[in-house]
Amino acid sequence: MNKDIKESDPRVIITLPQSKWVGENIIQAVYGLTGAAIMNYRLKAWQQGVHYRKVGITGVPSGSKAKILYNIHSINEWIDAYPQM
Repeated sequence: MNKDIKESDPRVIITLPQSKWVGENIIQAVYGLTGAAIMNYRLKAWQQGVHYRKVGITGVPSGSKAKILYNIHSINEWIDAYPQM
């Protein structure tokens, strides 16, 4: 990214990968969430297997070593369905 452009600058363009599953860095960039906020959503609102998955190289998602991937389409649907006041 150009160092002269700040993240909050409306000229910043994020190109999303064509993948269904994306890393936490993409979720942070798209939604402006911190790592702590994403963890809270995982623990309190999002469903494992729907909104996120733990993927381990052995095929068994071990707790601390698994890579967590996010289904950006399911998260968008969850946001669309979120009740508004």
